[in-house]
Parts: sequence; structure tokens; C-alpha cells
Amino acid sequence: MSRELKRFLFDRYGGFANKKLKDVERDEAFQIDDFGPEDRYHLCCHIQLRVNGDNAFELSLENIPTNRELSELIALRGPNIADGDFGTNISLQLNLADIGFLRDLARVVRRITRRGQRYNNPNWKWVCRRTGESLERLARYLEAYQRRRPAIPDEDDLFALLREE
Repeated sequence: MSRELKRFLFDRYGGFANKKLKDVERDEAFQIDDFGPEDRYHLCCHIQLRVNGDNAFELSLENIPTNRELSELIALRGPNIADGDFGTNISLQLNLADIGFLRDLARVVRRITRRGQRYNNPNWKWVCRRTGESLERLARYLEAYQRRRPAIPDEDDLFALLREE
């Protein structure tokens, strides 16, 4: 199943983070953010996803703007925050059931620079918006992946269907 998810993400993101690699069987990360050649590395939040099992993946956010609300949300998932060279780094083990968490994460990141908030770096105004949009896009892609997969009934549902016939 992880191959299916990798193929789906490979098609949606146009390949792995390293665009030269084309073999879906490789253990490579996808670039989730929209970092491009015109961007400066230290001014952007870099988001990568690595599929690491059936419907499970690791989401890494490097140089992400943070505030107390974001730190509290991430703390619910364990000690996943570390200081990096240019800012805060976060690593999360997630699965397809965590789409709601991804949406919450996107919302909280966007709210860091909402009207009336103070933040340390003026670049966060556009970094937070772009990061939130990238996380929301990932959530939409994962929802689309779930919709295209047939639901497998659990054992109790299967027996109930058989009794009805």
C-alpha cells in the first residue's frame, strides 16, 4: 500500500524532492512546499514528506515560524521540535487519519501573522501564508487519495452484510 501512496504523491508533486530520481520504489522524500529557484533558503519553510509504511509518513518542516500556539499543538504529538541553523525544525510521524491535524497545523501556522500579532521576523508574513497553503494542499491530496481507495469493511461489518443476505 505504501507504493500506492508514493505513486499518488509522485504524480501530484511531479516526482521526489530530487527531481532526477524517477523510481517510486526508492526511499526518498517529496518536496511539499513551493520553494523555487527565486527563493532564499534561509527565508523559507522547507516541508518534506517521506512515506514510511502503509498509509504512514514522516512530515518534516525545517525553518518553520513558531509561536506558543504552534508549540502547544506540536507538543500533543510528542517532543518533535528542535532548533536548526536558521530556525525551528519539526518532525512528525503521521498517517492518513491525521488529515484533520494537518489542517489544524496549516490554520495555526497562518494565524502566527494574523492582524494584531507580533512576530520576530518580517518575512514570516509571507512564509506563514505559503507554509499554510502547502500544508492545506497536502491535506487535500491525502483526502483525494483516500477517496480513490475502496473502503475495506472490518470483520464485524462483513458478517453483518452476510447475515442480511
